[in-house]
Amino acid sequence: MKKEIFRFATWISPNTAILICIVSQVCSSVALGASANSTEAQASLTGRFVAQVDGPALTSFGWNRQSYIFQITSHPEPQFVILRYTFFLYEPQMPRWAFDYFRVYSLHAVRNDQCTQTLEEIAKRFVLDTKGRIIGIRYGINYSKNAPLLSSSNTPMACYALSSQSVSSLR
Repeated sequence: MKKEIFRFATWISPNTAILICIVSQVCSSVALGASANSTEAQASLTGRFVAQVDGPALTSFGWNRQSYIFQITSHPEPQFVILRYTFFLYEPQMPRWAFDYFRVYSLHAVRNDQCTQTLEEIAKRFVLDTKGRIIGIRYGINYSKNAPLLSSSNTPMACYALSSQSVSSLR
């Protein structure tokens, strides 16, 4: 098996490998954009941004993903959900001023059952040493201005995908 993979890897030229990477990135981003722009499963969410979850650094070589904790106020009882935004660097980004708990927003988003997680799962980050070994765990949550602290809960939060149109419509 390893010999077959090695033969295949040596058969592909560097230019072909780069082309395969670009095509796969474009196809995955088109699929992500199509699911976020679907009108049949869109929900209208009214609420506040409670926090931004630390994630990987932004890159210009592919799509980026950021996650936010959003408190829906349109339910009889406030509910926390995850908003996930997948975007290229040239697309609109979440404005810093949106992270004020006193501001209420109405957003259109698509339900995504694949990213339903608990608060601990979404915020957990492993700290590695220089050799790549895990030396600790930290939780990366940046709270919005004036937001109350979240209590750790094992209850999974529903997840919604934001589109670039939703992000650019914030006012």
